[in-house]
Amino acid sequence: MADVLAKRRAATDGLRESAEAMRAKAGEQTKAIEDQLRQAREAVYREQEEARRGWLGDQGAQLEAARQQGRELIQQSKHDLDDEAAVAKNQLAETAGTLADQIANALLERTSA
Repeated sequence: MADVLAKRRAATDGLRESAEAMRAKAGEQTKAIEDQLRQAREAVYREQEEARRGWLGDQGAQLEAARQQGRELIQQSKHDLDDEAAVAKNQLAETAGTLADQIANALLERTSA
């Protein structure tokens, strides 16, 4: 009977050791898989961050180009307005001279009549 108990104990102990070894191996595999998942997530996050930075850079460049275009348009508009104002002043000066002559003639005609 002692032999049977000893054999059972040996078999049980062997199974326990085997189960412990399998449990340890499963824990190592779980840890390895979790590490791989963490690395994959980090890679995805890095790629997303790089894409976000690229988009921000592109957006900033487009914004600066639009600002520059706006500044150029404003400068051109100011130049056009200055030109139009100069032409208008010249036309007013010519018209003023003509009007002055007409007024002077009208006054002279009144006084001579």
